[in-house]
Amino acid sequence: MKAWTALCHAPAQCRGMLRGSMTLQIGLSVMAISVLLVACSTWLMLRLSKQDLLDIADAVMLGNLALVQRELIESRGDLPLVAAALTERIGTQVGSLHVAVVDEQRRPVAATPGFPLRAAELPGATVPDEALPPRLDPHAVRALRERWGPLSREVRAADGSRYLVAMARVWSLGGGHPRPDGWAVMAMDTGIARELVIDSAQVIAALLAVSAVVSALAGTWLARRIVVAAQQLGDTAARIGGKDLGERLDVAALPTELRGAAEALNRMLDRLADSITRLTQFSSDLAHDLRTPLNNLLGEAQVALSRPRSASEYRAVIESAVEDCERLVRLTESLLFLARADEGEAVLQAEWIDAGELAERLRDYFEPLAEDRGLALAVQVPVHEWPGEGPQPQRLWADRTLLARAVANVLNNALRHARPGSTVTLTIATRAVGAARIAVANEGEPIPPQFHQRIFERMFRIDASRCQSSEGAGLGLAIVRSIMELHGGSVEVSSQAGEPTVFTLVFPAPPGTAHPAG
Repeated sequence: MKAWTALCHAPAQCRGMLRGSMTLQIGLSVMAISVLLVACSTWLMLRLSKQDLLDIADAVMLGNLALVQRELIESRGDLPLVAAALTERIGTQVGSLHVAVVDEQRRPVAATPGFPLRAAELPGATVPDEALPPRLDPHAVRALRERWGPLSREVRAADGSRYLVAMARVWSLGGGHPRPDGWAVMAMDTGIARELVIDSAQVIAALLAVSAVVSALAGTWLARRIVVAAQQLGDTAARIGGKDLGERLDVAALPTELRGAAEALNRMLDRLADSITRLTQFSSDLAHDLRTPLNNLLGEAQVALSRPRSASEYRAVIESAVEDCERLVRLTESLLFLARADEGEAVLQAEWIDAGELAERLRDYFEPLAEDRGLALAVQVPVHEWPGEGPQPQRLWADRTLLARAVANVLNNALRHARPGSTVTLTIATRAVGAARIAVANEGEPIPPQFHQRIFERMFRIDASRCQSSEGAGLGLAIVRSIMELHGGSVEVSSQAGEPTVFTLVFPAPPGTAHPAG
């Protein structure tokens, strides 16, 4: 029972081994292709050889039929006597060819000794006289066969032997005119050809066996040479860990077919190393930003509990704790928003927003803050006209809450880093129906070009003078970029010495919208 169970599971195990081993797959494929090529080529060779043997046999028999027919016509003698001489001569010259001349009732007139066929075994088909030209060769036989059909028949004798038989009319001169006087029969033993085919089949079988073994060994060797590069690729990848992301695969040492995969893996490692570096920096900055308010809360609480305090002193401690807690809440909300944006959980509630109304709300909110910092705030909403339509409403398609948050973060950043006494400019310009560009410009220290993209990373700070820990957690611009990506837009920065620093929020038009509704 166990043996039967193992036998039933053998095919599945073989398939599992085949799927699990590239070496086995390649080796078996090479073996199968080699055996198939050898088998097909030898089968074709045998088929062509058999056809060539048939052509030669037909040519020999037809040539002798033509000889018998011609000799009998030209002899003008006694048919039995001439036929006996002819059959004896032909049988002597071609040992494997049996010759007979029979009369109209197919009774033997003359035949080589031991002629193997009886009258009843002779085929009914005959070779037409037109198929007996004076000169024959295998190529002429093929042409005759295409014209007249088969020129010989395979006949089984009483003893089981097989013969190729060809028959043709013989003529004699009676009264000076040719007249049919019987049949000439040629019978060639096919045993020699069969033995040749059998010997060839045995040689082919041995050749196939040798070919299968040699090709399997060669395929296995070749497969191992091929997969060794892939194994080296895997070994190198296995050595690369989270603490050592500097090692890269040697692309030049790999085969051409694996270089694309190695280059892709190297690029993935570059991205992974960059992500781990940024994540490490982010974790460090986040711990720093959390530690400051937590230490403040702990220190103030410990001081307050060190001795009895008055109500006003406890109130001051609580007010300070509330500020630190509000800062922690803002930091937590920002992190939650970025996490939802990364996971695709943030949902836009886009609507048509009036650009003039948005500008006034931002002016009312940020103008006092600008005055406290000794700055001026200028808000601009240019009016555009489309040819033939006149002035159009300045509207944009966005999520109202997220739009306000993005612009507020950029404005806060601009007011924080503007030079005292300068002007911060907010410009809201629609470029197409529903699309807009919101630009915030300030005058201050320029941002180095190498940081134009990195300032949108989380917790990134250029230096302590540009971003005090007490003023922000380094998440404002990262939130702006996430909001713009949710809208399908982008955020750009332009900053160079002697020119204002400009942050531009680009909002696209809603898809499939030609004109705003209402």
